[in-house]
Amino acid sequence: MRITFILLILLGLSTPALAQDAIEDPVFVFQRVNVLVAHHDNNFSLRVWRDGRAEMRFPPYAAQAGHYRWQIDPHSQAELEAQFSRLDELDLGGLAARMARQRGETLVEISDADWLRLEYRQSGRDAVKVMLESPDAWHRALPEITELASLAELQTEIFDWMQRNAR
Repeated sequence: MRITFILLILLGLSTPALAQDAIEDPVFVFQRVNVLVAHHDNNFSLRVWRDGRAEMRFPPYAAQAGHYRWQIDPHSQAELEAQFSRLDELDLGGLAARMARQRGETLVEISDADWLRLEYRQSGRDAVKVMLESPDAWHRALPEITELASLAELQTEIFDWMQRNAR
């Protein structure tokens, strides 16, 4: 038996933060790509920069459809900081290995799974970047891997934040 999955985790592969990067690169990035949508306009996204500029996008089929740009308040920025900082608590480096070990024990196939991309840039540190197929679907298939549950929960919390802040 084996598990079929696609997982990409990039940790510490970015170059050290440069002053120019800190200005241009968003501090928080969230993207959820709905692969079952038949056209290219299939992703939900959020980007927030250190100065509080925020940009959010919902595809046309979403209730909040549109492109939003605004300056977020310090409270909202602190909420996102608390959510994204949870990435530091997860053993993402070992996640791929733990999922691969399950290959011999379980037959699991998840087709047409949505993609999740998260990026978190702290001042003076390399960015934490995660991209993987639907952590909520993989968590249901491999409940013993706690990082998948944490990523699924984090995804839901960030998406809820986006919906509350769509204006």
